[in-house]
Amino acid sequence: MSSKPVSQRIVEFFKPFLLHTIGENLATKTLHRQRDHPWLLGRECIERCPHDARLRKMSADNAIAHKIEGREDTLIWPGITQAQQQSFDAT
Repeated sequence: MSSKPVSQRIVEFFKPFLLHTIGENLATKTLHRQRDHPWLLGRECIERCPHDARLRKMSADNAIAHKIEGREDTLIWPGITQAQQQSFDAT
């Protein structure tokens, strides 16, 4: 495990993906979605870390995978609309 805070590890985890999407000549709306959805997921992990010692100790990729695989009804809390969740899921 890194000594870096989980928030920094998560930002570093998503950064290559976000930089890659910039060069893909995607539509503005798609670019925004590709940017916003990882940040929503990362924020969700970061907000849960103070309450979950196991999550704090995970690598960024494992924390993200744990959050995705362990989901129940909604992934993002407080809940987002069903249309927003479906858009998120499609990303």
